[in-house]
Amino acid sequence: MFTCSLALLLALAPAQAGMLERLTDTDGSLDKDDHHRSDGQYADIFPVDLQAGDRILVEMESRKFDTFLLITSPTGQAFENDDAGSQKSSQLDLFAEESGTWLVYATSYGAATKGKYDLRISVARGDGTAPPAAQQGSSSTQPPEVASLSPGQPLEGSLAAGDATLDNGEYFDAYLVELQAGQHVAVDMSSPSLDTYLGLLSPSNSGFSNDDWEGSRNHSRYELDVEESGAWTVIATTYAAGDGGPYTLLVDSDATADAFVEAVRTLGGQMGEDDRMVIFYSGHGGRVAHDGPQAADPDGFDETLALYDAQITDDQVAQLLAEIEHGTVLIVFDSCFSGGFSKDLISQPGRMGLFSSHEDVTSAVAGKFRAGGYLSHFIVEAVGERRADDNGDGALTALELSQYLYERYRSDVKSMPSDKSGAYDDIVLTGQNLGYQQIIVDRGGIGPSQVLFAW
Repeated sequence: MFTCSLALLLALAPAQAGMLERLTDTDGSLDKDDHHRSDGQYADIFPVDLQAGDRILVEMESRKFDTFLLITSPTGQAFENDDAGSQKSSQLDLFAEESGTWLVYATSYGAATKGKYDLRISVARGDGTAPPAAQQGSSSTQPPEVASLSPGQPLEGSLAAGDATLDNGEYFDAYLVELQAGQHVAVDMSSPSLDTYLGLLSPSNSGFSNDDWEGSRNHSRYELDVEESGAWTVIATTYAAGDGGPYTLLVDSDATADAFVEAVRTLGGQMGEDDRMVIFYSGHGGRVAHDGPQAADPDGFDETLALYDAQITDDQVAQLLAEIEHGTVLIVFDSCFSGGFSKDLISQPGRMGLFSSHEDVTSAVAGKFRAGGYLSHFIVEAVGERRADDNGDGALTALELSQYLYERYRSDVKSMPSDKSGAYDDIVLTGQNLGYQQIIVDRGGIGPSQVLFAW
């Protein structure tokens, strides 16, 4: 199964159908004779036979290195965790949605890391089906009060003693929100003090969750394309038991097609010759066929951005940007097939584009950085952390930014496949071979020494 985003189908709490049984409790060691992952990490691999509905809990600790856990399903779906409380511990706790041999990779965050570790694998046997809602949720000290949540309206809440609790003692609040199939939705939880943890349950009880969004312990977020219409359950909780405090919850519906168009049109109309606009998008991208090839789309497909209520095509964005007569526009699209926007958008002076993959290649989630996408993470480094200012003069040029992104892709978005799995007649799936994803930098008429950002 292929998705542009990694859906971590983690259960919110332990299963009720069976007790955990310890299958593996080993003292292992990583060294150069182990399996080598594509990014250069050494790994030990442990096969585990599971039936649909089984729960598997994997815990890894080391005194020597930054641990990293990866589990793959029989069909290749990946689940991973870097830090579970500290850099030297990792944990994955999930329900199997398919029967077969699952692979547990005990590895490290950094490449070529050696050292000893402890690994524990425990399994609770189910009944051969995905767990029902009562089992996917946790037993609680009292039934939670379920309130309604309206898209686009922030909700201020608080976790405290007296709230319903999960089995491990974490307070939680539950909310219902009506969603429609085809919507692209972002559910966001933030807090000034809590180590937030966000869970989602679909009407058919498929589970989704996020702990630390882009590495922030006070921010959890999950984005998805809704496949089921109906009442979805949002679980606002914490990573630590007994942790209480305020939080803000938002189901983001502001990024509609009309809002996108209006924002670009309004800001574009205000730009002068020395102004710069950055149009940044990180989310799902798609492709739609049109009648025959065009100059900007010789493959016969328009590329799209999946906004909250509709998809917007490369042709529509091009028409919108054509209205901007002054200044410089930097376009940063981190989405599947985003390279197809290049020919449409970088078509006149004052335009520069950064695209996360080619027009027929998917864009992977940057799981190792716990980020949405690789390009998004690298842009934060380059501009937000000022790492791309190579000469330290406080002015980031087009060449400095381009070179930094090239080097980061070369360093971290790579694989060493032994075959061509993932490459098909029409598209390339990076979930099977990450090295197929390559950044597209189109500077158009932007000179290499032109300053894009200054501080």
